[in-house]
Amino acid sequence: MKLYYLYNKNTLKVLFLCLILYSPICLANTDSTESNQIIAENSISEKLNQKAASQIPASFISLGRKPSAYALVVEKLQHKLSVYKENITGTYEIIKTYQAVTGKKQGDKKSSGDKKTPEGIYFITGKITGGKLPPKYGPGALTLDYPNIFDQRSSKTGYGIWIHGVEDDSRISKAFDTDGCVALRNDDWLDLEKYITPLETPVVITKEMTLLDSSKKIEETKVAIQSMLDSWKKSWENSDLNEYLSFYSDSFNTLGKNKKQWLQLKTTLSNNRKGKISIEISDPKILSFEDEIFVSFLQKYNSPEKEDFGRKFLYLKKENDQYKIISEKWYEEIQNSDLLSALVRQPNNEYK
Repeated sequence: MKLYYLYNKNTLKVLFLCLILYSPICLANTDSTESNQIIAENSISEKLNQKAASQIPASFISLGRKPSAYALVVEKLQHKLSVYKENITGTYEIIKTYQAVTGKKQGDKKSSGDKKTPEGIYFITGKITGGKLPPKYGPGALTLDYPNIFDQRSSKTGYGIWIHGVEDDSRISKAFDTDGCVALRNDDWLDLEKYITPLETPVVITKEMTLLDSSKKIEETKVAIQSMLDSWKKSWENSDLNEYLSFYSDSFNTLGKNKKQWLQLKTTLSNNRKGKISIEISDPKILSFEDEIFVSFLQKYNSPEKEDFGRKFLYLKKENDQYKIISEKWYEEIQNSDLLSALVRQPNNEYK
């Protein structure tokens, strides 16, 4: 019994000495393992970020020329609003990402009061400062053009869909908490303003943005739309109204006029202006959402009797494998130098 005790006592001493001698090595190995794991995780994260940067949002066919090449993407399921920029090379980068809160009820907005955030392509139409709004909107709100033409065609109702601040930033921790608007932290909302130009900055609201690894399909769509626009413009300049009307859907309607009434209006204008029409358009913004195509560009119109400058919105849908205009809008613009530089045939049309 005594020998057994001594043996165990000596064994314990040996084990204790081993622990003292080798524990730094063990700890070093543990630190090394943890360090390698962190490096591996960072490497994976970096690769994922690089992949995301190389991918193209499916809704972006073209954001057009500068100075307004920004676009916002609200992803409801990801609870975020991202600011994208198109580079001169045609690639896209995310400039900023903000945590965002959307409607209390999930799904696409269908009717007034359903507490859902609409999904589609929208434009910011203006700003309301916080002093003119209840405290729950924080420093202010950016107004959206919901319901747009596509929404109206789908009999969607509602109004007052904004991107706004909050009374208390803690509200942002609730992913779905608005009556249909998009809410941001107040500092984020104030920061977002610098990327916004009314009627120029598009906002794509979706459940989750589809990202493409290849630009092939997008380029094909871009070429098809630009070719159509070029033919549409030439037929208008040449007063070839049969060709001109071929780009319009039979369901076309704008300003309360259907396709037949639109033809009558254009025929009258063409006769009065004796065919002497010149039209210049900027490199267009082209965005898609499901089966909808939205096109926006600056347009300078000249004829012996009339000259105007403004922004045109075209709403397209695919019919029998061809894009057709279902409606259009036009807004007059002041001819400042930045806007004029965006026109294709202007002498100072380089990127700024």
